[in-house]
Amino acid sequence: MKCTELLRVRPGDEMGPHRESLLSLIIRTAAENDVSPAKLLTIKFNDSESPDSPKLISRTVGASLGKSINGGGRIASYFTQKTEALTQLNNLSASTTTAFSKFTPENGLLRNKLAWSPGYLSEHPTGYYPLLWALDATRVCLHTHKPLASACPLCRNELNVLSGAMRIGKCYRCGTDLSTMDKHLGATNPLAQGIKDIDYEIWVARELGNFIQYQASHELPTDLSFSPSFRFWLDKFGLKNDSKSSTQLGLTTQAMHNWFGKKTKPRLRMTLNLCWIFNLSLLDFILCRQPITHSGSLRPSADAGERHALTSVRRPLDKSKMEIRLNNIIDQNLHALVSFSEICRKHIKRSDIFIRQCFPELSRKISQRYLQNRKLLAQLEQDQYCTAIKSIARHLHAQGITPNHKTISQYVKQPGKLRCDYAIAALREIRDELGYYNHERLLSFG
Repeated sequence: MKCTELLRVRPGDEMGPHRESLLSLIIRTAAENDVSPAKLLTIKFNDSESPDSPKLISRTVGASLGKSINGGGRIASYFTQKTEALTQLNNLSASTTTAFSKFTPENGLLRNKLAWSPGYLSEHPTGYYPLLWALDATRVCLHTHKPLASACPLCRNELNVLSGAMRIGKCYRCGTDLSTMDKHLGATNPLAQGIKDIDYEIWVARELGNFIQYQASHELPTDLSFSPSFRFWLDKFGLKNDSKSSTQLGLTTQAMHNWFGKKTKPRLRMTLNLCWIFNLSLLDFILCRQPITHSGSLRPSADAGERHALTSVRRPLDKSKMEIRLNNIIDQNLHALVSFSEICRKHIKRSDIFIRQCFPELSRKISQRYLQNRKLLAQLEQDQYCTAIKSIARHLHAQGITPNHKTISQYVKQPGKLRCDYAIAALREIRDELGYYNHERLLSFG
């Protein structure tokens, strides 16, 4: 065994449908090295020499980063390579959704909150979170055939996919064991409430598990794309790119035109619904493999009317104009006190994740500017608070009242801040100026 920089753990179900997600592997690696995930990431995964390295600090270790680690983009690629270098493991890209990105968009691929199977966690000797549970299309456990849980059985809070002190199988808010079976799971679990046909949901989980298992040991074609596969099956079933066929498949005509023109790709849940209609497995559909026993008939849509079944339209981006706009925000100091995510949402009208992928350096500059401005405002607020303390102290002294914590607290809006170091220093400074040298009484209440 090669010497590794970290005590390592191997991915759970490495070649099976319950292959562990990369994020879960990192969390377990942190526990094995007796540190929190936040500390592991900030110490071992920061790389100033790599242009793809995110600027990791403890307070940025949260839901957004966790979702990106399991994704199929630049950040996922960086964490894959970095984890492999630190642990000498290989093929860790199979623990991300990199393979899915060939035929489905990143939008809507991974869920925003943590989901888990209490039964699987309680029965499996090694507690971990499979990549299958991180997919938004998965609603049931492939092992227990029961709905995934998405809220702590005790505090009832939904949990982020990553927190700074996260432990596998534990609620980071109250510490409850997540393998505990909730008697009221069906009444309080959003995932359970969204299930219309449990058999279809089990089929969905099985197809996704089979694909995860396949891509862990097989190399997918480099030219794999949704549009050619969709066109292949339309031809096989005698369908055309017209309104009649779109109605038969439960689609809009515009969605079919977009897919044929490679302008967009359907979300994963929509692709699975097409597989169901064509009576094909997900692997057969994307690899254009026709089963020998196929009857040639179509089935009714199982996801008709579901919002997530709509096409995911990606608006074209004029990169040159967007680059000019981002540079103007920096050069003219526009929206100086607004976070980058809020700028994207309110002013640019595009996803902050998408803009970060296209313009990583400019996005980082705008984000850093926001943090620096916040620090400046905090410093100004401290200076104003200290100035107010000194003015109040002079006023009290002129009236023959000793300025201390108790006498000053009645005049300030936030008396709790008088216990801060900068407030104590300001009070000590003004007492010295006014001739009070008994610092032992600085915080006296008498």
